[in-house]
Amino acid sequence: MITKRTGWWIFFNIFLGAQFIGLIFETIRDSYSWLYAVIAALLIVGVNMYIYSEGKEKLK
Repeated sequence: MITKRTGWWIFFNIFLGAQFIGLIFETIRDSYSWLYAVIAALLIVGVNMYIYSEGKEKLK
């Protein structure tokens, strides 16, 4: 079931995933892009873990 929250979560992941893939391709040209790629990856993981843990709290 897709709630408003999961809809935003899916949108957020697609948006950040696209940014992340774009940054990987940019890394070939720009030596600093790997730093932004790492930050983007950490953001994706952090937000996913936050939403997942919050979802588990609601199930209790």
